[in-house]
Amino acid sequence: MEFILVTTMLPNMETYFYGLQIYYKQALQELTTIGVVLADMTGIHQELLSYKKYSDLTGNNINHPNDFLIRCYAQVISALLIN
Repeated sequence: MEFILVTTMLPNMETYFYGLQIYYKQALQELTTIGVVLADMTGIHQELLSYKKYSDLTGNNINHPNDFLIRCYAQVISALLIN
């Protein structure tokens, strides 16, 4: 691969930052082709939020990942690089 497109985590629904981020994944998916892959952090973040509170995954309770979620980013991207 030459490029890794990374979808965003979701912002806190209780803040004004929440908006169209859920749709970014679809737009980025349309850009994938040979040499361009997608790291779906939006889907992973959604799944984690079904088990954890938002504050368990954020560094500022608005829109930045904490150390746990950054490790999830690293695992997903590493898995793409290994394959």
